[in-house]
Amino acid sequence: MGEIRVAVRLYGQALAFTMTRDGATVLEASRAAGLHLPSSCEVGSCATCRARLVTGAISLKSNFALDDDELAAGYVLACQCLPASEEIALDFDV
Repeated sequence: MGEIRVAVRLYGQALAFTMTRDGATVLEASRAAGLHLPSSCEVGSCATCRARLVTGAISLKSNFALDDDELAAGYVLACQCLPASEEIALDFDV
């Protein structure tokens, strides 16, 4: 399956954890690692978990909150985010 390294910038802190390709979203994996990222609805409609993808690649399971301009600017939803590369970095402070 392979391990994915996830770096997160949240409230001015640099955090990191690893996750596997088991179908879990970044939000689910962060909780399993003991981190509490911002979230609310967890279905891709409120954008509480919105972050900018700094490095790496992802796919979104669904998206009801981000418009085309936000997607083009690199914004993602952690609750719907599935990593598509060995390493990703998300910035929640933007």
